[in-house]
Amino acid sequence: MAPDPLDSGQAPARASLSDVTLVDFLLALFVGLGITRLASVLAIALLAGFGFIDPGKAPDMQTLIAAVLILQTVGLIGAIYLFAVWRRKLAWSEIGLRRITKGWLVRSAGFAVVAFALAFLITTGVQSLLEEPLRNPQLDIIAPDGFSWSGLLITLAFVGAIVPFAEELFFRGLVYGWLRARMPVWPAAILSGLGFGALHGIWWLIPALALLGIMLALIYERSGSIWSAVITHGLFNSFTTLLVFLSLAMEFELPA
Repeated sequence: MAPDPLDSGQAPARASLSDVTLVDFLLALFVGLGITRLASVLAIALLAGFGFIDPGKAPDMQTLIAAVLILQTVGLIGAIYLFAVWRRKLAWSEIGLRRITKGWLVRSAGFAVVAFALAFLITTGVQSLLEEPLRNPQLDIIAPDGFSWSGLLITLAFVGAIVPFAEELFFRGLVYGWLRARMPVWPAAILSGLGFGALHGIWWLIPALALLGIMLALIYERSGSIWSAVITHGLFNSFTTLLVFLSLAMEFELPA
């Protein structure tokens, strides 16, 4: 009997980011980033629709910010699921959800300190070149009502854990991973880093955030686990949040 060519005794090849087409990739960018940019409008509509806010009154800012961040998280992870996991049958491990080693737990924390120091110096330098103090608009987003312990704890929960997880899955797991399947490390890291910096929409923060994005891509590349980038990103955001709330508590502003 001739051997069955479909029964080779080998497991079928696992789908990878190489199997995600350009169309799928662009659709994931469009959906994920589109929801991110429209999250404020969508959040107000949903909160009003479910009766959490009065359409005739200004919404509670902490509630609105939480809703916006939840929508952004759902949008980014949902785009990955729709166009990579569900459509192209990728395992989540192909997008970086792999076990992290103990050594990289420590390294990731150290890289967060380095990234925060570099970002602080770069942003301060940009502000100095412009020869005028610039108010960081993130203050209005992170703490619109000034200092409060509840605001600090809620912000740390979101920007220190939830947001970094979603952004790392999207920008490093999907975007960098897709680019890396098609080009060397540095071009892929630079392109994904520039996109990460530009997404935040604050032009004088782009150099620092782009550098952070490049560092996170290289950390992911070396560690092989998205968790290393999540830890670095989460600690970076936490340091920034603590600095912002410290400046509010002391009634003066530090450059962010």
